[in-house]
Amino acid sequence: MRLALVTSTRLPEAHWRDVDAEPLTAALTAEGVTVDQVPWDGDNPVDWSAYDVLVVQSPWSMWVRMAEFEAWLGIGEFPEDRLEAAVAHARSILDTGLGVLVQPYVAAIDTHRELAVVMLDGRVSHAITKAAILRPGTAERAFHPDPRVYELSARQIEVALTAYGKFLSLRPPGGPPVYSVRLDFLIDPDTAPGLRLLEVEAVAPVKFLSLVPERVVAFARVLGSTRG
Repeated sequence: MRLALVTSTRLPEAHWRDVDAEPLTAALTAEGVTVDQVPWDGDNPVDWSAYDVLVVQSPWSMWVRMAEFEAWLGIGEFPEDRLEAAVAHARSILDTGLGVLVQPYVAAIDTHRELAVVMLDGRVSHAITKAAILRPGTAERAFHPDPRVYELSARQIEVALTAYGKFLSLRPPGGPPVYSVRLDFLIDPDTAPGLRLLEVEAVAPVKFLSLVPERVVAFARVLGSTRG
């Protein structure tokens, strides 16, 4: 079996790192899978049909080359009537030298950190917490700063599974299989469920596999049993 981990030639910011690719490559190789890390945006043409499976691992240059990435995927553009107003507003703010965060800042993150729940093959695999990316009083940013393994409570697992089920219900029928999703929450004791969903990372999420080596092997076995 031949598998490609789809990556990027360069990442949007210098401090970004794909720390999952190497342990995943090693685990897949140990399972007898031939693995290549292949950038989607490289200068040399790639025969993607030569691979049995393509894993969208870290094609993160897509965030600054979205039209090209959509063309590479073979999908249409997002509806312009939904995007134009939001993009124009964001650009007007960026033109002033300020940043754009399209969500309120919840102070609970400064105390309880951000919670990332990683779903692998439709199951809760592991969770980590991380410090705030945007820290009060500073313009500095970090890429998933200070990640730490976290043990979920039964209630938190229930909330995560509910959010994941809602995500699946919103996906259009006939789409590609989803083997990894990261659910990002704020731990907020002032809310009834105790968690606030920030976002669903469904396209090439960071999975923090280097922190949970036993989960790397399990994920590699799932991918190794898959045929594109």
